[in-house]
Amino acid sequence: DNQPARCNNPDRANPDCLYRRGGGLYVGRRVAGDVQNYLRYWPMKRAFTLVELMVVVAVMGVIIGISIPAFRAFLKKAPLEQAISDVEGMCRQARSDAIINKRTLELVLNDAEEFVTLRTVARSVMGVDPETGMEANLVEQGEVLERVELQADLQIIEPIDEDFIGQLELRFYPNGTAEPVDLRVTDGSEAYILSLDPVTGQPTVINEDTR
Repeated sequence: DNQPARCNNPDRANPDCLYRRGGGLYVGRRVAGDVQNYLRYWPMKRAFTLVELMVVVAVMGVIIGISIPAFRAFLKKAPLEQAISDVEGMCRQARSDAIINKRTLELVLNDAEEFVTLRTVARSVMGVDPETGMEANLVEQGEVLERVELQADLQIIEPIDEDFIGQLELRFYPNGTAEPVDLRVTDGSEAYILSLDPVTGQPTVINEDTR
């Protein structure tokens, strides 16, 4: 045992002594030096070896290799969920952009080609007529802002009439309102219904089975 012995006589100056006096702990000079040396080299004694570090890195590599594919699969939505998410997102974007830019936007829904297109609507603006060089009302043509192809079947429930040919131009106005619509997006086995509130311009999506 290399532990320092307790002093029977605390009044004697013994460098190997460890004793108490009046509630305090006192050590001899030699004992104090041993403690300092131990503390000085203690971190080195606790360090990991190269082999241990390599094992830890290998285990982490295996865990990461297993978890990444599962994480990617979790992030990637199924085609039906992605399709209804795209339609809902385009509706929200159209409403937001119409309010911010103070310009009517149009969401073109085509249930034959499964495309959703966001575009600005042609409007009359004041400008200089290139032919006369004078100020006049000019027609500013609309432009396509975004176009998304859906990986599911898009069906327009209403509004439709006898002249409907599979395409609907749905308008969003600067005051936040929009034209009403009911859409159905399906993959053949499951379906979602999207309804647009004409007063708020906000879309609502529900699963057809819970309707």
